[in-house]
Amino acid sequence: MKIKVTRPNRFYASLARLKLVVDGEVVGKISNGATEEITLDTEQSVLQVKYQGTRSNKLTVSPGDTVKIKFNKWVYWEPVFTGLITFLSLFIISQLRLHNVLEEFSLWLTGGIIALVISILIVIPNLLFEKYILYKE
Repeated sequence: MKIKVTRPNRFYASLARLKLVVDGEVVGKISNGATEEITLDTEQSVLQVKYQGTRSNKLTVSPGDTVKIKFNKWVYWEPVFTGLITFLSLFIISQLRLHNVLEEFSLWLTGGIIALVISILIVIPNLLFEKYILYKE
């Protein structure tokens, strides 16, 4: 009574070994381009993939199912948004400094605040939305 889980070979997040979670318990990890077989104890189980706070949808699986993992479409835009947020933050800081709005703040404090804001804006989508999609083949 096994299921087969396949992760296609993709460049994005290729070094990440995703945790395979069945009914809330980690049963293994899957590497980029790998196929893993998982033994199920019940007729129906819930499979999910997790990695460093990110997750997939929950998929009900039965013995004999073949499951594939893919990235949600928004994930491919994440580096673009990160670069855009960083550029805009640096532009805003330079404009505020140019007009002496940030006269009293040190450069280190301003940089720290911007780094914190950028980090939060990057982490929030990963926590709110599913990064991976599981589907049966």
